[in-house]
Amino acid sequence: MAYRDEVDTPLISVIGAFGAVVVFAIMIALQVIYNEAHSDLRTRLDDVQPAELSDLVAQQQAALVEYGYDQNSEKYTIPIRQAMQETVEELSQP
Repeated sequence: MAYRDEVDTPLISVIGAFGAVVVFAIMIALQVIYNEAHSDLRTRLDDVQPAELSDLVAQQQAALVEYGYDQNSEKYTIPIRQAMQETVEELSQP
């Protein structure tokens, strides 16, 4: 005697609907987590005073065009244009 395989369509529908709801809930939860993290970062960035920020930018720009020596890491620095030129020359050598 052969058994007839019947698909339980209502159960599959319920499982599919439940899965869709779970995926949607996970998406919403991830969006909330992201927005909270982004909000915290934005708050920290907004706390930086413009004067402090402009001083920092000025220091970084000066570091790109000046020679220097960092005593902590014991490294010498050269201007970025010179570094790029020397890198190109070094890499063009066979």
